[in-house]
Amino acid sequence: MFKCIILLLLPISLFAQKKYKVSIEIDASSEHVFNYLGNSNNANKWSVFVDSIAVLNPFEFNDGDIGSIRRCYVRNSNKKWDEEIVEITSNKYRLLRCFNYQNFKATTPYLFTEQIYEDTGINKCLVTLTIILNEKPTIIQRLGVIKTKSIFRKNLKNIKLLTSNPT
Repeated sequence: MFKCIILLLLPISLFAQKKYKVSIEIDASSEHVFNYLGNSNNANKWSVFVDSIAVLNPFEFNDGDIGSIRRCYVRNSNKKWDEEIVEITSNKYRLLRCFNYQNFKATTPYLFTEQIYEDTGINKCLVTLTIILNEKPTIIQRLGVIKTKSIFRKNLKNIKLLTSNPT
């Protein structure tokens, strides 16, 4: 029931949201990069922030599918949070709801992230990672967005190195 309410209210909340985007072009198909990022086991290879991701409901949902809930553990820290995949357009789009933050100085109850995949040519795609805040950010949250965008840039560079020109 709670999931249904969130999904119904999500389009309404889009009018008040703030989006912060970071993009990179990768020499690989959007399908290849989409599948790579959908596999939680790859997170520690490309993320400079996340050490590991554990799927919390693997018997109900496949990793990377709508409904999959994953716990993200921060490198060299006791920080962690959960994320649920709430929307997917295969090889093009993934929307994640982030919640249950533990040991962070500042959090927001309405944080979503997007992964957008756009084909730009043969075996080329533009990957965009987006932070979506559905409330007016506080100064501390804005500082968090700046740090997160920096992390996203580094992560995208790693994703590019790990996924470009697949054989």
